Amino acid sequence: MNPPPDKPYPCLDPDYWGQRYQQGQTGWDLGGPTPALTWLVEKGIFPVSPPDPILVPGCGYGHDALYLANRDYEVTAIDWAPEALSALQAHAPPNLRILCTDFFEYARVTSDRYEVVWEYTFYCAIDPILRPAYFDALSTLLKSGGYWIALLFPLESQPYEMGPPFALYWEEAQNLARRHKLEGVKFFPEVPSHPARQGRERLVIFQKRT
Repeated sequence: MNPPPDKPYPCLDPDYWGQRYQQGQTGWDLGGPTPALTWLVEKGIFPVSPPDPILVPGCGYGHDALYLANRDYEVTAIDWAPEALSALQAHAPPNLRILCTDFFEYARVTSDRYEVVWEYTFYCAIDPILRPAYFDALSTLLKSGGYWIALLFPLESQPYEMGPPFALYWEEAQNLARRHKLEGVKFFPEVPSHPARQGRERLVIFQKRT
């Protein structure tokens, strides 16, 4: 797997995210699990069953990770910011593993493999130049036949270079996924969204080809 460039982007700096949490600049946090995720699980559309292993990168306060763990999945939640993870740790059940680490470094060194990587607001938090490296890491971490389930946000809602969050382009995400042997299997034109994000999200499920 190719490492990200040597240049330290602010979005890869734990201190940057730590300061955001300390200053209460956490506009990405919804205060609870993502509506689209709970919809997938409760409608029986989620493509794997407990206790299959799930990775939640950039988990923040961990609402989604905790939701999945409480439904008996084996969940690994990772984030750069210890400030966010300390709050999650207080409520974590035994099947929720919490790692304060760099996503790219974790993918390079771990032998862990997952049936699902759940993506929401992590991909848009990294500099767009790192998106190929993200998919490289993703392909490494997924088991053969595993799923990338992503709620893509924000879709083309601001200038490309502004962020985080950095705008996403559906065609770009599709092309990068295909280059990394991820095949789209389900696309949902309409799903429950937070009111502030209505119309700027797209829920997709890709599967890693065997």
